[in-house]
Amino acid sequence: MTKKSGSSLIWIVIGVVALVILRTFLRGSSGASAGRSIFSIFLITTLVIIAVVVAATILIILLIHKDDKKVIKAKEALAEGKTDKLPMVLGSYKGKYGIGSIAEIASRQVTNIEKKGPLLLSMIDEKFEPGSMSHDRFYMPVENGIGTVRQNSLSLAKMLEGFDDQDFQKLAKLMQTGEYRHDLIDDEIQKERYLIYQNSLSEMEKIVSTNERMLLVLDRISVELSKLQTNQMDQEGSKILEEIEELSKTAKFYQSKL
Repeated sequence: MTKKSGSSLIWIVIGVVALVILRTFLRGSSGASAGRSIFSIFLITTLVIIAVVVAATILIILLIHKDDKKVIKAKEALAEGKTDKLPMVLGSYKGKYGIGSIAEIASRQVTNIEKKGPLLLSMIDEKFEPGSMSHDRFYMPVENGIGTVRQNSLSLAKMLEGFDDQDFQKLAKLMQTGEYRHDLIDDEIQKERYLIYQNSLSEMEKIVSTNERMLLVLDRISVELSKLQTNQMDQEGSKILEEIEELSKTAKFYQSKL
């Protein structure tokens, strides 16, 4: 039983006991004095407040469990290769020590690419005749760029799942305060574990940084495409395409290390 569900059970028991006491009291209160009537009102008011608190607690717990179930299903779908719930999976790590901000950025990046990616590919189809050299010159790098952000985000989701934020938080506190020198665990082992966590965070930060750069480049290519009146690319467009290709190579290098 979790701490929250245990707390809820205590409130429920308190409420039931209080109701039994109230029922017994009211049965024996016929012809009661004014003082006893005031006490009855006070007791009823108290029980109502307790009932409201209990109901609110139960509702919050149910909502939390409902969200947990959604995340579990999303992770199961992701394991099966379905990426439509990837933003939810990434977002589930928000608020966790050390990785919360990374997860929040990554979730936003996936939502961004899923929204803008199809629009950008559609713009290329409108600007150039499908099958032409100009169409392929734009379409293929952009499609690779979109795929890079998705693949990076999938790799990041796996890294976030394997990151023990609670252990890292405890270890970080020990390292920052110097308390690790006074416990029973070997100092060098703790230093090495801490370094592993730091390296993992660094790799995740590189991934979101690459994604952010790719999103910026795709926005730039969208601007360049909106300027084109013919099926000819200018020098700036060619530079952006080269940048997309370079970023895709960089992303593949990161993914090969994961």
